[in-house]
Amino acid sequence: MALEINPWVPTGYGVVVRLHRLIADVGWEYAKETYPEVRRILQHTGQSIRDRDPGYWVRALLSDMTSASGPVVVTDVRYPNEADALAVRGFRLVRVIRPSLGDPDPDAHESERALEGFPVNVAILNQAAISDLHAHADTLPH
Repeated sequence: MALEINPWVPTGYGVVVRLHRLIADVGWEYAKETYPEVRRILQHTGQSIRDRDPGYWVRALLSDMTSASGPVVVTDVRYPNEADALAVRGFRLVRVIRPSLGDPDPDAHESERALEGFPVNVAILNQAAISDLHAHADTLPH
């Protein structure tokens, strides 16, 4: 949805670029880590839709899951209604703890804090490379 809106993103030294171009050039992960405005745009877009319809993102996910031909892993859950919708469908909820990020910022966006203290089936301590996290995830029961 943010790509459809395609806002301008400041990249430094007075240079601005359209979000679509930035993502095409560097990818989502690098853009979110390097340009704070990208994360803010995603949070604002997602929250604006959620404010009008709290179930929108859950329905979109569940609709996409109907076409899956194998196991499904949902890599990003932000709100209790999302976690609840997955749990009642038999998903195991896994919290990834990243000590390198430090304590949660009390001023962080609501989507960064909404699941603090939410009960999960498994918690994984992630202190190494993403490949180590993937290997650990592969050991979890399906």
